[in-house]
Amino acid sequence: MPVPVYVYRCDQCGPYDQRRNAEDSSRPLPCPRCSGDTKRVYTAPAIRSRSTASAAAAGDRIDRARAGEPIVTGAPVGRRIPSTGSHVH
Repeated sequence: MPVPVYVYRCDQCGPYDQRRNAEDSSRPLPCPRCSGDTKRVYTAPAIRSRSTASAAAAGDRIDRARAGEPIVTGAPVGRRIPSTGSHVH
């Protein structure tokens, strides 16, 4: 599981990001520049947007198409082909 990124703020140097385990996130952390005291800044979680997921899926389809793999991208369009014996004019 990836380690989350937390935002901390130093009174002297400003905000910075730090990867830490969740259980360590609220423990004091010295500023990497001046070694001063910092406080954790609470922010909204980073959530992968639908458009990002769609773009990633499109990239996967392009890679598979270049490799020659047939790709189904959706339901067939146009008129349905009638089954044998049920077609009436």
